[in-house]
Amino acid sequence: MRTPKGKRYVSSVEDFEQYRERLKFLPCPHCHAVGYLIGHGHLRGYGSEGHEKIRRGWRIFCSNRRRRKGCGRTYSILLAQFMPRHLVAADTLFRFLASVREGLTRKAAWERLHVPWTLQTGYRLWQRLCGRQSPLRSLLCRQTPAPVCHSPNPLFQLIEHLTLAFSNHPCPIVAFHLHFQQPFL
Repeated sequence: MRTPKGKRYVSSVEDFEQYRERLKFLPCPHCHAVGYLIGHGHLRGYGSEGHEKIRRGWRIFCSNRRRRKGCGRTYSILLAQFMPRHLVAADTLFRFLASVREGLTRKAAWERLHVPWTLQTGYRLWQRLCGRQSPLRSLLCRQTPAPVCHSPNPLFQLIEHLTLAFSNHPCPIVAFHLHFQQPFL
């Protein structure tokens, strides 16, 4: 599968180190020039505690300095357990979705997580997921056929499909990031 421009997911720091060792042999996802990629710093964000900054990924630069023929653009290598542009980690989001699918209300499911963010965060994530159903379903149908679901709620059907598609992984959202190299939300 082709990697979308601007992001790539890895499962661990060790995977990133292996990727970094091959940088000079990889084409830039923007200009496709080979030999000009270099590390360009860490991507940091807030962790689950909400007050400490942690490493969420790295930036890669296609060097156009000193007469190099790179394009001068950057792209990100992200750890798959984090959701891009969100404070909530992938496993926290999946536990929230699984709790709602089990029959809890969104409020009760969010409170069960004991996270430092407000209930409004849970509602926003739910709305964001509602808006992403079509592209997510399209990707998941490439992986495995949709399961028979007895719930009339289409979002519950999506959660069940995600769980079935990546049943061998402890967090299906992390597996989604790694397999499709695209953000879940």
